[in-house]
Amino acid sequence: MKNMKIKKYYIGIVVLLMVMCVLPVKEINAGNISEKQYIEEMKVPVKEKTVTANQVCFRREPGLNNTTFGHFKAGDKVLQLNTSPVYRDGYTWVQVQRFDGKTGWVASVYLR
Repeated sequence: MKNMKIKKYYIGIVVLLMVMCVLPVKEINAGNISEKQYIEEMKVPVKEKTVTANQVCFRREPGLNNTTFGHFKAGDKVLQLNTSPVYRDGYTWVQVQRFDGKTGWVASVYLR
């Protein structure tokens, strides 16, 4: 009987952890919260960076052949998110958040 209680206890913990990990992803995918709200609520560490060149592409995914959301000009401010950099097409790409909350990727060589 004691082993059965312990087993139920551990199953309960596993289910709780699974729900805690999946719930934020479901909420953001369902459109219940914006990317900006998600970042604020999850306390993702960020660093403010300044764009150092004109016509710096703001891309959906890291890499030269990926879709652009637009361009930054020298002096624009962005928030660099604490995600792992990606090396692709001769550049190191970092994920950033624009002033309007949109997230994308920029080649790190153009940030200071």
